[in-house]
Amino acid sequence: MPRLTEAHALELLQGGHAEVFLDLLRGEMVERYERLLDTRQRKIARGDGLPLHVVVVDELAFYLQTDVDTKTRRRGTGLLADLVARGRAA
Repeated sequence: MPRLTEAHALELLQGGHAEVFLDLLRGEMVERYERLLDTRQRKIARGDGLPLHVVVVDELAFYLQTDVDTKTRRRGTGLLADLVARGRAA
């Protein structure tokens, strides 16, 4: 999976591809969880050399609109829910 850089994230978000951004971010989170399992850690520590990702969602209601097709809305809310639930440790 390609690394998510700040420039790539900005390009995706400005281009209206929030779902792709969230999917890449979740992929990185999964890789970090695998690393945690391999090293028997419970969460990423400062000295691990991994960058911190902070995601701010402004106008969440916009992404949950009913005029977006149901499949896209469910996928987006599922990605957000997964990141919120598991993302803190990774």
